[in-house]
Amino acid sequence: MEKRELISGLNEVLSENGFKRSGTLWSRQCDKFTLVVNMRKSKWSNKYYLEVGAICGRDSSGNYLSGAKYIDLNIAVDKLVHDIGTEILDPALDLDISTVPALKILLEHLKEKFVPCLEKMGTAAGIKELYGTGQLRGAAIDKLAREVLGIG
Repeated sequence: MEKRELISGLNEVLSENGFKRSGTLWSRQCDKFTLVVNMRKSKWSNKYYLEVGAICGRDSSGNYLSGAKYIDLNIAVDKLVHDIGTEILDPALDLDISTVPALKILLEHLKEKFVPCLEKMGTAAGIKELYGTGQLRGAAIDKLAREVLGIG
């Protein structure tokens, strides 16, 4: 399968939920931050990783994305949603072995399991709830994100 097919499938799911695409990054403006989904390429193979996070820093115009140096809260999809493990992600995200049926399975799981989690992550209160239940265990969370999102 080709990268453009993967991006097209992900774009369909994410754009239905208010995300706008820029390359391999999808973003949705929230109250205090920008919620992002990133398709990050491995340095060593033709494999991609799906990550979700929040950009909390803004530039002087109030734009979160243009002033972002990095994502302030970041977690891999399989760490956030345990029902979407590597057995579902790898066959769709490794372009050396991926197939259209594997992508369809991934997209179904994203719609069913990941999108509801994204909805929760669309508010600082939702992120705080996920943090409190331990669902964000394994997330990289910097000082700015902790302050803006009100998490320990």
